[in-house]
Formats: sequence, C-alpha cells, structure tokens
Amino acid sequence: PWAQRVELPIGDLVAVLDHLHADNTRYVTRSVANTLNDISKIDPAAVVGTLKRWQKLDRQDAKELAWMTNHALRTLMKTGNPLALELLGYARKPKFKLADLETTGVVQLGQEFAWRCAFTSLAAQKLKISLRIHFLKANGSHAAKIFSLKNVSVAKNETIQIAKRLAFKPITTRVLYPGTHFADLTINGMASDKRAFDLVV
Repeated sequence: PWAQRVELPIGDLVAVLDHLHADNTRYVTRSVANTLNDISKIDPAAVVGTLKRWQKLDRQDAKELAWMTNHALRTLMKTGNPLALELLGYARKPKFKLADLETTGVVQLGQEFAWRCAFTSLAAQKLKISLRIHFLKANGSHAAKIFSLKNVSVAKNETIQIAKRLAFKPITTRVLYPGTHFADLTINGMASDKRAFDLVV
C-alpha cells in the first residue's frame, strides 16, 4: 500500500489491519506493526487510537500485542510524541531535577561533544531520556537530531548519571557547518537545559 502512486485512505488500511492484528504468526503481526509505523508518520493520533482499540478488543495475546505496540510506535517514540509515550506508560509530565551539568563549549571538527549530568527523579516514573543536537544548517537555521540515551523505570529520589559523547566528524549523510550549535535533554519528549556550543574548523 505504500508503493509510489498508490494512494489508499488510512481508514481503509486500518480496516484491513483490524482483521490481521489478531493473527498468531509473527510474520503477519510484524507486517501489521510496520504498516502502523508508516501510518504514524502521517497520522500519529490514528495509530495510537487504533492500538488503544485493539487493547480493548482483546483479540490478540497480551504479550504479542505489547510487542506490536512497541514496534508500531518506534518512530513516534524516537521523536517524543506525547500520545505514544503515554500509551507505553511513560510519565506525561515527568518530575526531575538536573545537577552537575557539564557540556563541551567548543568542539574542533573531528573531535567530540560531551554532555554529562546527574539526573534525580522526583517521582516513581517511567522515563525515556534522549540527547537532542540542533545542528547548524547552511541557511543559519538549525535541524534537530535525537540520540536515545536511557529507557528506565526509576524510584522517587533515585539519581542516575547521564553521559554521552558524540563525534563531530564529516559523514556522507550530514554536512557539518562551523558556528553555534545547541544541545538539550529531552525527558519523555519534554526539553530541558538547552546549551550552546561552537563547532570550529
């Protein structure tokens, strides 16, 4: 259904998936989840709503449906979509504090940017923690790329260490432009503590 020039309404696709999602073969359920992941790039709410409805229908084994849900929401999870996060049990408004935050101020081309901090959870909660880099573009704007760090369940007042190093080396898929870039943490899709750093050549 996703071939070029083949246009099918999302509702028609979901109607087919409604029949297939209860299949007992992983080959079929993987295909269903992959199709939902593709749809999520166009209509996230439709995908989350469909998965919620399937949970209520209870036509699929709970463990298999949980696997399908995680697989179908992988793109939305990477981008921190709040509907997907909530469906998978992540706190909608996480409570936390950061301490001892250190970041690299100047990165020489070919060297590394480093981020480290102490993260204390102020509630028992499930967390998806990512580092987001806002890369400088040729026109002076920025494009963000998300790097997943931790998926954890933490207790109230539990402290974990966050550390990430990223190499700023020329690659075929991204042109690196000298100038000011930015980095921030995203916790369950919520941005925190944005820091600037300069890339020099």
